Amino acid sequence: YSKSIEYGENAIAKFKKLNMTNYIAIACNWTAEPCCRAGLYNKMYEKAVEAENLILGLDDFFREGKVEYFKSFYALSQNDFNEALSHIETSIDKFNLANNTVQEIESSIEKIKILIELNEFDKASDIITKVDHLINQIKGNYVNDIFTSIKCYVDIANGNNDLSDLDSLLKEIKKIKDYSFAEPYWYLARAYNNINYNELAQECHLKSKEIVENNAQIITNPNHQKSYKNAIYNKKILLDLDEVKIEEAD
Repeated sequence: YSKSIEYGENAIAKFKKLNMTNYIAIACNWTAEPCCRAGLYNKMYEKAVEAENLILGLDDFFREGKVEYFKSFYALSQNDFNEALSHIETSIDKFNLANNTVQEIESSIEKIKILIELNEFDKASDIITKVDHLINQIKGNYVNDIFTSIKCYVDIANGNNDLSDLDSLLKEIKKIKDYSFAEPYWYLARAYNNINYNELAQECHLKSKEIVENNAQIITNPNHQKSYKNAIYNKKILLDLDEVKIEEAD
């Protein structure tokens, strides 16, 4: 992420020198992405707004969707969940207008994650149904372990105690060598924890924390390593599971 940000900043500077406005906007969006993933939300917001100002009035729905996506994360970093929902919903609409189903799915998943943090599990279920419909529209195989794990967790939260889907996903991702996505393990941990399968919950939670720590070590800039571990969901992953359970109860 640090290298991506560095190269993005260099690209922006060169395009500004050449007065290539369209490419400045593209590079700003490119640079906002690793900033978002690394938890550098102020820098991300700065780049997103710069891109937004450059594409204003162009009906560039894809890039407008990305800007709204980044604004949603910025709102979350400010603990403004209503604002975050508003931006992610606009992002979904923009990607729909751009006929970009994959990005529409990605933003919809982020909406589900926000609804989960608000304990709005019925609404989360409704969006899950819509995402399933979108996935069916994609030609070829589309697999998203984060979405699958979220589905499992929401089912458990809504009172379905069938463990077959949880156990199946856990079995599948454990087969993958050097698996680098923390959130599937984390949502599985929360699901198992919700129904007091404590040993499996702790196993999945430990694995999710290990992945966050390992991913942080890959980042070359030490300050970015810290911000990555303090990114919205990574910070939650590194909490004790009982603290998450208390938040859910509240």
